[in-house]
Amino acid sequence: MRKQIDEEDDGRVIADMGTVHKRSFLLPEAMTDRSRNEKPEYLIPNQKQTAGDDLTREESRWYILGALKAGFLIWLAYAVGFGLFLLLITLLFRH
Repeated sequence: MRKQIDEEDDGRVIADMGTVHKRSFLLPEAMTDRSRNEKPEYLIPNQKQTAGDDLTREESRWYILGALKAGFLIWLAYAVGFGLFLLLITLLFRH
């Protein structure tokens, strides 16, 4: 039998994984090979992406009311579904 010859490894690096470290689930900010003073990019706050600093009082009120309205509509859908379920059960098991 002949052995199947796979393509040979040419030694090129496709993606350098030398800087990737395993994250700890218990201590998410624990750094293994880094100094404690150096923080990863995802922990450094970006000033351009902060929301809420430039909202007026009225705009924040509208955002809160919109979120409450969305939550109320979801609750209403569940309440209507539960009511229809109870109606169906009472109609099926009525003597």
